[in-house]
Amino acid sequence: MRAMGSTSRLVGGAMLLIAIALAALWWQRQGVEPSAHAGLEAQAAELGATYSNVRKEDYVGPQVCGECHDERFKQWEGNLHRRMNRLVTEPGAVLGDFEQHRESYAGGEVLFARRGNEYAMSFVREGHVYRRYRITRTIGSRYMQEYVGVQELGPEPKGHEIYSREIRLPFGFLLSQERWLHQQYFDSWHGAEYDEGGTIATSVFDPEQAPWRGRCAWCHNTYSFDKRLARLQGAQQIGSGIELLYNDSVVAPASPDNLLPVEDLVSVGISCESCHFGGREHAILGKPIRFEPAGEGVTKNSQSIAVAGDRRDPRTINAICAQCHSTPTALYPNGAGTRNSSEALDLLSGACATKIKCTDCHDPHIPGPGALAEDQANHIGACLGCHQNLADPVLALSHSLHEPTVTCLDCHMPRIVQGVDELIRSHRISSPADEEMLATSLNACNLCHLEKSLAWTVEQLRGQYGVSLPNLPTLEQAESAAHIWLMSDERILRLTAASAIGYSKDGANFLDDLLSILDAPVAYDRLRFLWAVEEILGRELRKDEYDLTAAPQVRSAQAKALRRKGKELRETPQ
Repeated sequence: MRAMGSTSRLVGGAMLLIAIALAALWWQRQGVEPSAHAGLEAQAAELGATYSNVRKEDYVGPQVCGECHDERFKQWEGNLHRRMNRLVTEPGAVLGDFEQHRESYAGGEVLFARRGNEYAMSFVREGHVYRRYRITRTIGSRYMQEYVGVQELGPEPKGHEIYSREIRLPFGFLLSQERWLHQQYFDSWHGAEYDEGGTIATSVFDPEQAPWRGRCAWCHNTYSFDKRLARLQGAQQIGSGIELLYNDSVVAPASPDNLLPVEDLVSVGISCESCHFGGREHAILGKPIRFEPAGEGVTKNSQSIAVAGDRRDPRTINAICAQCHSTPTALYPNGAGTRNSSEALDLLSGACATKIKCTDCHDPHIPGPGALAEDQANHIGACLGCHQNLADPVLALSHSLHEPTVTCLDCHMPRIVQGVDELIRSHRISSPADEEMLATSLNACNLCHLEKSLAWTVEQLRGQYGVSLPNLPTLEQAESAAHIWLMSDERILRLTAASAIGYSKDGANFLDDLLSILDAPVAYDRLRFLWAVEEILGRELRKDEYDLTAAPQVRSAQAKALRRKGKELRETPQ
């Protein structure tokens, strides 16, 4: 038996060497010298017969992928995925204003400075620098940019671990308005900015000390899939998609604190192998890419569904996207997420989960058209793939009772999700006649017909569309839906209604309502209400009209003055 095993290994080794030799010949024909893959061929010899795409040694990096896929590589270089995280040493990575800029906030100052090729964020109180951070990484590049840094100066003694720990810094740069704001203005989970006594509730001089690599790094970078599986072991909440299918795997032990070692990154930012898994089998040995994890120790759990493992199966592709687009968030009554980055969870819980792929609408290699752009032909085409009869304009009109300017997405994927600075579509594909949403929350109809009452909407659904709503309580409110939502105790109703009003041609009718809630105690809410007001007015308010970051007593007086001259504001030429 030993002799037989040795013979098998010799034959297998010979075949592998032949494969490597053929691969080297193939690279030469492509005009690429084998030396470009120094060390990879030798590593491939250790793979054996088992296809493996989950371990760090299975990953080759985006440059190797680009040697064959030049066009895709160039698209990736300009892609938003590529720029989710960047090192500050990369040319053009830093977009914020670090030219000796100062921001007064909470009784102190924040300094943003550049020292040659280095960037620093410092917090000043009582006239001296209390903490200073050297910027190491950027986060994001489309709507805003945040920063990761290491403390260089602070009250802690030398040798303290804080001087070697990268953390997410508390100020980000809003690109659309070219201004610095505290993270309270970007993150919806913060409470009131000031306490009842008028003291700021969050100390900007003592930023959160949780390591950046413990949270942000998991979705903003590329690393071997075995690290993701290891992180999930023992977790209380398991994600969906591929993680759920393979969470029983034991390919690597979980670290005590489940933190990703930064040195284990395949690339800073999201690159090819975040979606395609480790590419060494494909790049070096010419084997087909597999869109599911494979290798020694990787097994599906007992509850996993059968997947084809290729780009034709919606479950496979959607599970890949779900690795990151599954951020926990507060939910609407129908189970849809209220904030972005949970799109995969929404899609998986909706009516079309097994019929549609994320890539039917989104090309992951190029930037999308933007949240408020007109629906693209391929977006509508994804619906028509199953509902082919509605490609006929006559049948489409009889189904929707709306002109083509209103699309499938307006009714079945309404804009009810808070994005970074725009309202985006829900990816939970559902009916606009959902009784629970009609009774207690938002609905697609009134997001367009803001001036109509909820009772009007129910009447239209019953009378015009023949929809049975047996469990819906009687809705007799005469007020417009938009007014009810803006005056609601539910934050998400106020926020979403405000954004919808800002985009609406009828938005001016609700300016007084918006001004009445403008000076909200939560910074995140206040910024979005201000944006809605400015959308209606067609201009930004000056600081002497309303200073978003001023102390409460200043803002309150300004808000009262704005309410008094609401009519004048509406009638002022843009």
